[in-house]
Amino acid sequence: METDAWENELKELKKNKKQYQEIYSMNSSDEFRLMKNFAEQLKDINFLVKLNDALSEKKLFADFKFTLDISGEYRELWFAFKEQRFTEWKQNQLNH
Repeated sequence: METDAWENELKELKKNKKQYQEIYSMNSSDEFRLMKNFAEQLKDINFLVKLNDALSEKKLFADFKFTLDISGEYRELWFAFKEQRFTEWKQNQLNH
């Protein structure tokens, strides 16, 4: 990783590390569960089946994204759902 651009920030973190808390990203299992939860809350059974089919494929992340990208309205619902869940994920880490 190129650290020159972040040199001042890294020094600040090292100097005051007790003032900061690291927030971890979701791993692929967590992200899969997130996608599954999104699909399961849909009322449109036909689209639910399409997403579940995508999630059962070998390239499930790409297939899920492609299915959403061509769906129109569900793409925006996914982004809102994902943003809310990511916010909850981060907030949960800050509370523990």
